[in-house]
Amino acid sequence: MIKVYTKLPFLDFIKKILSSGIDEFTSRPDNYRISSINRFSFFCLVISFPYYVIFYVEGLFLPFIVILITHILFSSTIWFNNKRHFLFSNLSLLLATNGSVLALSLMLGSDSGFHLYIYTSPLFVFWLFGTSKFKLILYTFFIYVGLMVLVFLADSEFGSYYNFNFNYLGFNLYRFNALLNLFLIFLLFYNYFQYQNLLTNDLLDKQKSLQEEIEKRIHSENQTSRLFEDLSLSYKNLEQFSFVVSHNMRSPVANIKGFLNLYDKKVSSAENLKIIEYSENAACNLEKILEDLNHILKNRNTILERKEVIIFQDLIGDVCDTLSLEIENTKAQIKTKLLNSDSIFSIRGILSSILYNLFQNSIKYRNNWEPPILSISLEKQASEYILTVQDNGIGIDLKKYNEKVFTLYSRFHRNTEGKGIGLYLVKMHVEMLGGQISVESEVNQGSVFTIKLPL
Repeated sequence: MIKVYTKLPFLDFIKKILSSGIDEFTSRPDNYRISSINRFSFFCLVISFPYYVIFYVEGLFLPFIVILITHILFSSTIWFNNKRHFLFSNLSLLLATNGSVLALSLMLGSDSGFHLYIYTSPLFVFWLFGTSKFKLILYTFFIYVGLMVLVFLADSEFGSYYNFNFNYLGFNLYRFNALLNLFLIFLLFYNYFQYQNLLTNDLLDKQKSLQEEIEKRIHSENQTSRLFEDLSLSYKNLEQFSFVVSHNMRSPVANIKGFLNLYDKKVSSAENLKIIEYSENAACNLEKILEDLNHILKNRNTILERKEVIIFQDLIGDVCDTLSLEIENTKAQIKTKLLNSDSIFSIRGILSSILYNLFQNSIKYRNNWEPPILSISLEKQASEYILTVQDNGIGIDLKKYNEKVFTLYSRFHRNTEGKGIGLYLVKMHVEMLGGQISVESEVNQGSVFTIKLPL
């Protein structure tokens, strides 16, 4: 069975009236207040229609005119809201309530039941011009209750004894007015608390948005600070690198130039062949320096990779596979100890390069009387990872080379091949990850490299 829903144009028209003056650019509390004024004005338009009949039957022409003017004022209130002239809308509503009630009271006489409206009319003032003064509501409420008590007493035997009479237009009309005003009181208080609730929620939303904006700015400032530190470090490293490279390239270039000056183009002799051989060796050295430069620059680009959760044991396995030939030839032993975490959140390429260079360094600078033993541990603390790599190699004389351990082209053992860029790359990569590296070592006692990386 298919249900067919018909859209009533009349309901759409009412909805359009009640939403006059509301838009998405106005705050929720202000929109609610405008909507409440529209609802109240429309409600008063509807309930005041019966008074046309009452005043017509009673032959009260002037009150009939007052009701007509009141209708025009209530309609003007909605129209002004629709045009977003809220000041004129407020004034129109004040005239429609207080002014019309005062006019009817004067026309109908002092014993009219319509005096009840006067008791409630001050309530509209706080709704039009703000709800921050809650004392105004309590003040108006107690006045209204007190006057209502007097009205009911006037209708009782107590009122008859003192010659009070509010039944000029009949008791039923009086009772109707009393109930109607009680209902208006309820609506006003309900609107007040709804309005306060919206103000609170709106304030909480703004506070939340402000907090998010502050966190974003703090994060942005931290990133900017981090980038500035990386830039300063890169500049420092580049300055050091350019100095070392220029220094190391100067010697091969000078040798090549010197050999070429000694070369005698006219004579083909053993001496010339030797000069050519020396020139080739110098050119090979220069080529190696350029390869080192390319290798270092290539490793710097790994910072562009994204962080990911890395299973630490798998990463060690990958590094060992890369160094499988060296490990097999030296019978190296790799021991892993995971204290409270089996994974690390980092950049795989950079972390792999760190372990690769440390492993290769430990195997290369091993003792001759025993196979290399590498012990790797990973510990996760409150704010950082602690990664240690320990070996039983020939160690480093830190008293002599402490300031040069992680510098480019620094070598500490003459009898072992090496270029002096491995530990430089390790330090560079650790700093790329925002970490720190330190070393403890003694000659023939091995070395312990400790790396601290942020979570």
